[in-house]
Amino acid sequence: MDWADALHNMLGRMEAGDISSGTLLPLLATYLLMALAAVYISRTELRLPVVQYNRNSAAAIIKAAGTASLGAERSNPADDTDLFVRARAAAELKMAERSTRADYFPLAINASGMMSLILAGILWFQALPAAATVCGLHALNNAILNLQASWLGLALYGLLVVGLELLPLGSLSAKEVAEYCNAGGVALASLAVSAHVFDMVCITVLGTPLSATSLLIVVGTVTQASRQFEGLTEGPKLNDSLKREQALIQALRGNLDDAPPAPAPATAAASVPDVTPVAETESPVEPESRQQSSQSVLPEPVEPAEAQSQLQGALEEIAALKKQLAERDEEIALLKKTSSGSTPAPADFSHEMTKLQERLALLRKEQMEADAAKEAAWLQLKGVIADITKLAATPPSSSLPVH
Repeated sequence: MDWADALHNMLGRMEAGDISSGTLLPLLATYLLMALAAVYISRTELRLPVVQYNRNSAAAIIKAAGTASLGAERSNPADDTDLFVRARAAAELKMAERSTRADYFPLAINASGMMSLILAGILWFQALPAAATVCGLHALNNAILNLQASWLGLALYGLLVVGLELLPLGSLSAKEVAEYCNAGGVALASLAVSAHVFDMVCITVLGTPLSATSLLIVVGTVTQASRQFEGLTEGPKLNDSLKREQALIQALRGNLDDAPPAPAPATAAASVPDVTPVAETESPVEPESRQQSSQSVLPEPVEPAEAQSQLQGALEEIAALKKQLAERDEEIALLKKTSSGSTPAPADFSHEMTKLQERLALLRKEQMEADAAKEAAWLQLKGVIADITKLAATPPSSSLPVH
């Protein structure tokens, strides 16, 4: 390589005493700074924020968690299911805040790498003089060489790098170039001109160039190869993360399904009180004392029609929630089938997996909200069933036998 041969030549001349360390160290520092600049340009990306118009916001999550916790306090403060729902709601809220901060679309400002620098160097410094020599235009060849060594020639070389960067060489489309102005081409052109100026300074001071352009090409190529390797390894990582999220959702749904079922509602036959006559040997009970004891134990009476309507509404709400859960299961199965299908190109695969992760987060939020509503409906249903049972088990005072 040119830059390796140049460094070997510099070390040999330094050992022979032709070059002092005070002169060589600033040049080597500049040499390394240009290499770092090449890495920075290759790794720099424009992060465009991803705006998601979700109908489930963090406020809805907090509201659902509050509803679940309020129902838990009214029913049983030590209920494991309600504590589990509140803990899961807090975890969902933290995950939503973290995903909101991390949602962006990366757009590399120098997506084509060092391709434009290589093509510009070949066309400007090799193709033009070679074409003039082949055609026998020696005067034109000398004019081109003189132009290349001037500041105007370096400016034209930089414009050539920018022009080649604007071409859609398998990386950027015309729309993206027009929208983002392709600042990477300008930065790469500045770096290429700086490399040639540095070589001119090295020729003046040291008597030989350090081939800074070759070093920039090597550094840029290695950096781009490392990014492609990261893109290839990112797909399996996202797939494993998606599988873990799906397993967590299945585990949460299984814990909720294992909850004890509600008692069967009271039927019309069960609502008929079983009144047996009091034996003659038993001591009669005064009606006033019996009415006082029943009033001290039983709660306020509830109308049967109102209780029946509340029970019917709670059952309809539970049926709607079950339907929503079935729809969520179908969507999760579709996402799993899509993620395990054919593997696209590395760049598109990362984007598709990001979309799947966003959709999965949305489904988990909706699942949490549906579970919270299910818990509230379940508590309401238990209260209605308890009121109906107590009302059916309490005989009217007028139907009690008096001896």
